[in-house]
Amino acid sequence: MVKSFVPGQEVGKRLLPQAVDFIAQTDPKRVFLTFHTGGDDYRQGWEHLNFEQLAKAVDWTAWWIQRTIGTSTEAEVLAYMGTQDVRYSIFTIASLKTGHATLLPSPRNAIEGHLHLIRETKCRHLVYSKGRDINLSQLQANTQNLQFWEIPSLYQMLHDPVERFSFTKEYEDAENEVAVIIHSSGSTGLPKLIPMTNGYLSVQDNFSTLPELDGDRRAIWSIPRSDERSLCVNPLFHLMGFYMFQESIFHGLPTVMGPDRPMTAELLIDIILTTSPTIAVLPPSLIEDMSRLLEGRKALSLLRTIISGGAPLSPIVAHRVAKLTRLCTAYGTSEICLAACMIPEDPQDYQYLEFHPSYGLSMDPVGEEDLYEAVVYRREDRKIHAVFHSFPDLKEYRTNDLFTKHPSREGLWLYHGRRDDVLVLSNGEKFNPINLEKHIEEHPLVNRALVVGQAKFQAAVLVEPDWDKYEELRLSETELIDQIWPVVEEGNQLVPSHGQIWKTFIKVSVKGTPFKTTPKGSIRRQAVVSDYADAIENLYAGAEQVDGLSLPEGSSLEDIQQFLKETIAPLLPDLDLSATSDFFSSGLDSLRTLQLTRLLQGVVAKQFPSRKPLITVQKLYKTPTLEKLAQFLANLLDPLSQVDAELNDDEQQETNWDEAVQTLVKSYSANLPTYIRSLPKYPEKHTVFLTGSTGYIGSFILNQLLQDSNHVEHVFCLNRSASAYETTKQSFQQRGLDFSSKVQSRVTFLQAQFGEDRFGLDTSQYSKLQSCVSLVIHNAWKVDFNHPLESFEDTHIQGTRRLINFVAETVFKPHIIFISSLSAVGRWDEQHGPSCPEVLMDNTDVVLKSGYGLSKYTAECILANAAEKSGLPITIIRVGQIGGPSRGPGFWNKKDWVPAIVLTSKAMSKVPDSLSYMPIDWVPVDLAAKVIWEFAETRIKRQRDFRSIHRHFAAQVVTFPEWVDFLSKVETSDTELEEKPALKLLDFLKSLAGLLEWKQPPWETKRAEGASATLRDLPAIDENMMDLYLTQWGI
Repeated sequence: MVKSFVPGQEVGKRLLPQAVDFIAQTDPKRVFLTFHTGGDDYRQGWEHLNFEQLAKAVDWTAWWIQRTIGTSTEAEVLAYMGTQDVRYSIFTIASLKTGHATLLPSPRNAIEGHLHLIRETKCRHLVYSKGRDINLSQLQANTQNLQFWEIPSLYQMLHDPVERFSFTKEYEDAENEVAVIIHSSGSTGLPKLIPMTNGYLSVQDNFSTLPELDGDRRAIWSIPRSDERSLCVNPLFHLMGFYMFQESIFHGLPTVMGPDRPMTAELLIDIILTTSPTIAVLPPSLIEDMSRLLEGRKALSLLRTIISGGAPLSPIVAHRVAKLTRLCTAYGTSEICLAACMIPEDPQDYQYLEFHPSYGLSMDPVGEEDLYEAVVYRREDRKIHAVFHSFPDLKEYRTNDLFTKHPSREGLWLYHGRRDDVLVLSNGEKFNPINLEKHIEEHPLVNRALVVGQAKFQAAVLVEPDWDKYEELRLSETELIDQIWPVVEEGNQLVPSHGQIWKTFIKVSVKGTPFKTTPKGSIRRQAVVSDYADAIENLYAGAEQVDGLSLPEGSSLEDIQQFLKETIAPLLPDLDLSATSDFFSSGLDSLRTLQLTRLLQGVVAKQFPSRKPLITVQKLYKTPTLEKLAQFLANLLDPLSQVDAELNDDEQQETNWDEAVQTLVKSYSANLPTYIRSLPKYPEKHTVFLTGSTGYIGSFILNQLLQDSNHVEHVFCLNRSASAYETTKQSFQQRGLDFSSKVQSRVTFLQAQFGEDRFGLDTSQYSKLQSCVSLVIHNAWKVDFNHPLESFEDTHIQGTRRLINFVAETVFKPHIIFISSLSAVGRWDEQHGPSCPEVLMDNTDVVLKSGYGLSKYTAECILANAAEKSGLPITIIRVGQIGGPSRGPGFWNKKDWVPAIVLTSKAMSKVPDSLSYMPIDWVPVDLAAKVIWEFAETRIKRQRDFRSIHRHFAAQVVTFPEWVDFLSKVETSDTELEEKPALKLLDFLKSLAGLLEWKQPPWETKRAEGASATLRDLPAIDENMMDLYLTQWGI
């Protein structure tokens, strides 16, 4: 246990005036702080203020308050706004001696903020220092009962003779009295008052009683060495500034106080070189400025510890500074004070926070992502939790601050942002823009960047330039955007695809409307969004139009193709499409498909305002190349064309599908490996090659493999994403699956491109897999019922053939388990037989006519040919609808079609009485993964009435076709798409509605059940299971 720094006083029960008087008597020459005496030369003119002088100045000021304002017995509030000097500390402690509380308004507040604080605290006296009076004229003009007093100079306080001002209060009597009032930054409105009682202030004192750990790795509140001194550049009306002078009183850490002028890198260099502080608490913006200068980096290297806090620090800058000195991160809020932070053991963990285990900061999981909110829960006493002194009625305090876990070290947390920083797009996708913003701000022409897009279909960014440089270069807005675009492109790699910025979604700010910031220098997000509301709306409206472009009537197909390239180019600047390039194989996701559809709709509507919208998402899926889309538009331009009918009648389409499948099967079955006469013996423990491990079912398959250490030696996961490890860690944590270090040692993640030679792996990786893999589970497949068959060729169908070649060349000739889909036999009906057998079908007649179903059937045929002609061991498992897990904290993805229908039903207050012809017989995902591991098919009939979900919310029960018809009349705005996600599946749902009377025959599972006890014993989807799903979806 740490002893008190002031023997003779009880730690945690020292009121500030008592502590100062006591130190002044027992250790009068101890330095309180170091300050600059004035002038513009900061390489000289620094003086120490000791506790004897501090106590004298406090007494002098207390007598001055008594003479001018009087004393108080009810903690009457006095406001103080002064220049950045030691009188903040002196006045605050003196006010406590006279029985007052001190309100510390930010001089940067708007007049509305000042008036709000004055009214809420019933303040009648405002004390200011010379130099701050120029900011008070508006306040004086808008108040009647507020008296203004100019505080005397520091020279008078220190040199005029004075008697001791008696202070006799005890902690037990004053614990709940307000001592100081600070306020929040007002990022979302008027400032929020934070009353700091004497009990609140005592928390900082009590931190020294926390147990020592691991050589005492305490951060800012550590026991200082005798030569330790801190540097304070924070405003003294801010929590951090107030905290630093309390550190000097409670913990013996003297402070170097920055002068009353804007802090620049050049000024900070002078201060560090002259005053030799050992610890500096610096805002990220100042660290970034210092790191750009050679002299700045030298100055930083002289510090033993740099503590960053208040806003995120650019990872690039953090890495640079961490090479110079010890860098760590602090965390706190006005409500909770500073948290008890530790310095991480590994210097490379400088961006992570470690909290003292006795401090008791809880990290509660948030939503569907690997995010945790910092929450303080009340204990029996309030010794180390300040928030319950300020707000004594609270049982818990939710900070709204989000964190992510360290990938391998328990107890380390990375600040992710505020809950209100997280942007939710209109399609429900979420992302945090902080890293992207910080990266854009790295550009020398950019002062600040703010990403917007709440409830919009696409993210955009507002850029505030460095106006001096911008105007010096005489750039236009377009030229500035061209200059910073490469940095934006780099920053796009730091966020998911749905959060990336396109060049047409960049807007430069207006010089007369600067970005509003907090005292810590971070952007007041909501305030800036409000200031630029019209500009943001105009940006989104304009981004959906392509000025100067119109459909070229009477032009050739080549002209129309060129028109399309020009139309698409602003939205997909990095995509160089040939005439036959498939949009979707080239990376066009569902969000960009919707945006491209809107863009083309706007162009067509401009030229043909009387026609109904002919460009739909489904049309785009059916014409996925420039060549095909140009032909469609050519037909559109033909006045004799009935282009708004389907492109082909059903009979012709059936023929085309069959021919397309046959062509692909023939092409990818050519030159199959020679027949393997005998297979080698498999090892006792399998080394598994698993594709698609980051998907919904893939993560549960991986979990199943990793849990069976008796039969699985190692798992190699091949995924297209470079962040498969992080995604897996996140999904396992969300679903309550084991991803401990022991488990992680048995899995390796490789980034793969399945359509490329060797799956895009280097030679050594590929050779290693060939030498050890004894089982292949091929699960990676794009699940999208809208995409045409050809969009699956380059990656999936070609990748299947490459997988066959790989297996034939390996040492163990591993068994291939292909995860197919019931879509491959989805149109089997009674005319084909009473039940669907467990065999390969010989034509596309029974295949569900979607690109997804046809692609799965095509792969089945190619694999069957490989089994026959090459002798490879292959099992095809046709998976049906996979539901949420049968137990645990996981959830059924809300983007899936069944959850989308349920969520949309709630929004429309109408619920369908069925899912068309489809039985309620889906399989819980955890059990499906277990069945797959037992090499068996996963479909068994379990009937249940769907309409019972309506008892969870008020809704009218209607037939499925009526429900789809009602949905089709809803306008597809951003808001509606967010509330009614089934709108994105409208074409698919219409096709289901048309099959209401069709009776689906049962699927045969005899062979599958013979190999899987789990499949034989699958539970029915009963009301308990439905209740679980509805709870998982938050309904």
